[in-house]
Amino acid sequence: MTDELGIPDLPDTNGLNPQLMSASELRQNLERLFGWLQIVEAAPDPLPLTPVFEASVESVREVANLLLQEQRERHSDETSPRGG
Repeated sequence: MTDELGIPDLPDTNGLNPQLMSASELRQNLERLFGWLQIVEAAPDPLPLTPVFEASVESVREVANLLLQEQRERHSDETSPRGG
């Protein structure tokens, strides 16, 4: 279904552990997940989504939010002001 709509395969989010990732890995995975979500959200309306695909999209959003949360926590630990 997603191939004919130009949507790439669902990104693999199994085994992603934000606490064990380097800052670079966090950034790369966030870019990958948000890139995929952007393609899905830019798909022509109405996108004929199955309940399974909708659940998969929501799962990717949840993982992306976990990565963002970890990134924010790391930045909150910084002692120097931004730009300094």
